[in-house]
Amino acid sequence: MSDKNNLRRYLMKHFLVAVFFVGIAELALNFLFRVFAYPALDHFFGLQQVWEDVDLSQALMLVVQSIFVFLINRLIVFFPGVLSQYLETQFASQMEGSIFHYLQNYLSDYTPLEARLMTTVFVLFLVFLLLVWLLPYILAAASFGATVSRKVAELEAAEQEKQAAYERQRNLLLSDVAHDLKTPMTTVVGYAHALLHEDVTNPDQQREYLEAIHRKSIQMNELIRLLFEYVKLDSAGFALKLEDVDAVECVRETVAAMYADFEDDGISLAVNIPEDRVELQLDVLQFTRALTNLFVNARKHNPRGTTVGVEMTEMGQEVELRVWDSGVAIAEEIATHLFDPFVQGDASRRSKSGSGLGLSITKKIIEMHGGEVTFEQNNLPPGKTKEFIVILPKKREYQAMLSAKDR
Repeated sequence: MSDKNNLRRYLMKHFLVAVFFVGIAELALNFLFRVFAYPALDHFFGLQQVWEDVDLSQALMLVVQSIFVFLINRLIVFFPGVLSQYLETQFASQMEGSIFHYLQNYLSDYTPLEARLMTTVFVLFLVFLLLVWLLPYILAAASFGATVSRKVAELEAAEQEKQAAYERQRNLLLSDVAHDLKTPMTTVVGYAHALLHEDVTNPDQQREYLEAIHRKSIQMNELIRLLFEYVKLDSAGFALKLEDVDAVECVRETVAAMYADFEDDGISLAVNIPEDRVELQLDVLQFTRALTNLFVNARKHNPRGTTVGVEMTEMGQEVELRVWDSGVAIAEEIATHLFDPFVQGDASRRSKSGSGLGLSITKKIIEMHGGEVTFEQNNLPPGKTKEFIVILPKKREYQAMLSAKDR
């Protein structure tokens, strides 16, 4: 929507500039025609009564009308006799008010050759005036057309670059998927081969191999699930199933569902959310998934003894949700690209079995709700190492945003 508004403003600005300069040019031409052109026509052709108190636009219409009447009068001679006489009678009054009628009377004292030469000069002079009158419009149209063409070329170049970036991201995504599937698959294939073709009779060793296969299978299944969710959010025809929801209750239920996992990991929870209902338009399933991804990220990348907190605050027509922790800071080179798919670092992948897709999915879901999510780990109060800040519009603001987007 922002790009459309910017383009609309850009084109409107240049169109108004073109109209402004055309107006200035027409005022200047009116002045020049009154001071030089009309007196010259009167001096050479005696047309003062025609041009008196006539501005540029009226003069143009007078010239066009006169040429039209003149041509019709000349074509009348090609009609049959009676019809020709009738049409000549009908056009006689029109001819009397035309420029050529005054010119014909003025040239009546000249020889036919002189009259023909002066008529030719007069017509050429009128054509010249007509071209001069049209010149500002021609230049303005050419300038505006060049501006539009240049802007279209810029938009096409930007779209091509966007498409190229999309292709690069897609190829990187496929490469990372292959990378993250290859490692657990290698383990599964190796242990399965050992169980099938080697003499592994020790029950403890067999169990160890089977547990490794089971863990890696779960890891691959989770990666495929996240990849499916990530791609589904961008697929054609996918739309959120929005409904009026108590966001406080939704957050409370999500925290409750994760409580046992945090407790098993030795991570404590600090929850500070309102008691009263806060109504938002949400797709409960997708919003819960986005929030869960933030909690899962906090679980996987923080040590035991960490505190994870969630805070919710109403701010006018928006609701702010903060998910913070007191754990380990994230390296700046990773933090700046934290919401890109598979941005995690190879070491983190190997040790934490992460996919790097969870935060990308969260960002997509929040933005589809008309909100935004950001990451901060600088200038935080004591007890907080880093936090994710989610801003969501309330119902009325979200509907206004959707209406503006449709326009």
